[in-house]
Amino acid sequence: MKRFSVLSVLVLICFAGIANAGLNDENLPQFLQGFGFAAGHYSGVGMSYKLVYEGKYAAQVAVGFYSDPEWNDRWAMPGLELQYFLSREERTAFYISTGISYEYYRSEWTPYRWEEDSSGDWYYIEEDPIVDIEKIWTTGFGFGFELLFFDRISYTMESILYYRSNNRGSIMLQGALHYYFNMPNGLK
Repeated sequence: MKRFSVLSVLVLICFAGIANAGLNDENLPQFLQGFGFAAGHYSGVGMSYKLVYEGKYAAQVAVGFYSDPEWNDRWAMPGLELQYFLSREERTAFYISTGISYEYYRSEWTPYRWEEDSSGDWYYIEEDPIVDIEKIWTTGFGFGFELLFFDRISYTMESILYYRSNNRGSIMLQGALHYYFNMPNGLK
């Protein structure tokens, strides 16, 4: 896990040396803020807040929670993602990203066994409840594409390489949808 995290940082540093094209857009405020939803292995899952600094750097936080009282299940996957924009045009942007998320899953269930009484009737006996808890960290890196609709709605799609603390890794897609609420009357 440590080797993978170090490799992620080194790859991002190497990409950071690439020349920025069109990132100093006067139409963008110094701090661009967006609110929406995100879903991904290292971006996290749930409601999301995105902060873009000078059109070059972005930080995105996602927090979501699910609970099912009928089945005694609880699930959450908050995440933090950092983005570095390589190019930006009027309605599109291309960036590299890295992030980390924490997945928590708790499930509780009560097993039972069937017994036969002396009269031949069957009944069940509940045993002690079993609680399963999974805690998984995920990290990785990838590249993404942002597309602006209606001057304020941002749709991002990323292709990522991720590694999870349960020794699983893969290439996957993740995405987000944000509304930039302090964008000045769209980009011109």
